[in-house]
Amino acid sequence: MRLSRAREAVARTLSKPEIEERLDELLRHSGEPALQRLRDDARDPTVYRNNYLMALKALSQNVVTGALVRVIDFAQKYTAAVDFSDLDRARLVLDRTHAFGDPNEADGAGIRLALPMPKVVSDVQH
Repeated sequence: MRLSRAREAVARTLSKPEIEERLDELLRHSGEPALQRLRDDARDPTVYRNNYLMALKALSQNVVTGALVRVIDFAQKYTAAVDFSDLDRARLVLDRTHAFGDPNEADGAGIRLALPMPKVVSDVQH
């Protein structure tokens, strides 16, 4: 397991055996529909997708690097703020911060991906 640049050397990634163990546990406890839902959530576009694509377009067409740097910086801060050690809690945080929203609908409604604030994270943990 690699350690991230986390503040207290907390592991932010799982090894392949750990991932397999968690998937097996999810299958045993929640059944195949839970695995299918996890797969669908992982491959569905997220609310931040359009921001990323626009930043890539700015880089490739106009050699504007700042937009992509800002998008990736935000994504890194966002993922570092979510505790992924408990899948159910992580999904709640992702849901409360609009991560699963359709990017086009979210843009139209003015909904943005929100950084997980301490209140949102602590509410989920209780």
